[in-house]
Parts: sequence; structure tokens; C-alpha cells
Amino acid sequence: MNITNSLLICGTRFELRSGTISAYMNDPYWIQTYAPDYPLEPRWCVDLYFEAGELGKDEFEPRVYHESLPLEIRTWKQLSDTTYEWKEPFDDSGQANGGLYLCEHGTIIEARLKIRSIESTLHCVEWLGTFETLLDDELPPELSFNLKAEARFSGVSVAGSARESEMEMRARFSNYFDLDDFEEDEIEKQGRYESGVEIRRVFFRPRA
Repeated sequence: MNITNSLLICGTRFELRSGTISAYMNDPYWIQTYAPDYPLEPRWCVDLYFEAGELGKDEFEPRVYHESLPLEIRTWKQLSDTTYEWKEPFDDSGQANGGLYLCEHGTIIEARLKIRSIESTLHCVEWLGTFETLLDDELPPELSFNLKAEARFSGVSVAGSARESEMEMRARFSNYFDLDDFEEDEIEKQGRYESGVEIRRVFFRPRA
């Protein structure tokens, strides 16, 4: 598999610095209390950072990311040959369908994102689309991009609260993922909501 590990915008090639794939699950109490439009189902994240390069008259260090991919898979091993496409900058809940950061966070208007397995937790991300630049008049308001880069799956973050027991958080995770594919970290306490309810989080790491 030929992987360039680079991002191409307007003929400028930016070399990959780092790439990760992860997933998260929102806290049911937080959704019920503060954000009823947000999903309970897992969402997947792709985060790619690139080295500096010149575009127009300025130098940029791009970041290309999607923080809420609704992939219907039960295990990280099913990431291989996953494809997701969109033609609107926002999904039904109002969250952005990805972004490309130059000096501002421009939304990705339309795109096609494909993930293929290389080995174990390492994957190849192929991503092409159109994004809004949010720059001055030196560049058009919209530009196309194309990238092919390695990204490693790091795990799944599960948010919860004191309204759930550790067993209930694990059960909620197992509704969507196979526990045998992961190793579970200790539950972390992360302060309190405005209501006074304690915030908790647990991270599940992949078994390679």
C-alpha cells in the first residue's frame, strides 16, 4: 500500500506529523440535562496534524479532523474498508462534518473519507473534499484538499457521572463494543457539573 503521509492543497504538500483515530460516548446524564440533541451512540474521531508549509504568501501547519463520525461498527477491527461521505457542512444535530484548520477552523463542506487497515491498530486514512478557508482575499473562500495518511486507533473514551455505577458504564459500552477487544483503565473523576453531580470518565484501550 503506497501511503504518501501528506496533505495536498493548491499544489502545496504538507507532510504528516501525527494521526489518530478514536471514539467516544457521551454521558447520558449530561445529554438529558444539558444537550438533548446530542447522541448516546458512539461517535468516531479522526485527527491529523501536518508540518508547516507555504500556501499563498503565508505559512500554515494544517490540522484535518472529524470529531463526530457516526460509524455503525462494534469493534475497531471493523474500521477497515469503512467509507463515510457527506455533502453538507453540518449533521442533523448541528455538529460540524469535520474541519480543516489553517489559521481558523474552516468547516469541510463536502468530502469522502475512507479508512483501511494496515496492521493491528494502524490504519490508512484517504480523505478528499472541499473546505472553507476563512482567510483573506489571497485565497478563494473554498478550496479542495486531498490526503493519504497513517493514523493509529487509540481507544474509546466513555463519559459518565455519579448517576451511573462502574458496572452500568461498562454495560453501556458493551452495548456497542466487544469488551474482549479492549483493556479498561481506572475510572477518572473529572470535577462536577453545575448541578453538583460528579463527572466521571473511563478509557478503553485496544488489545493489539
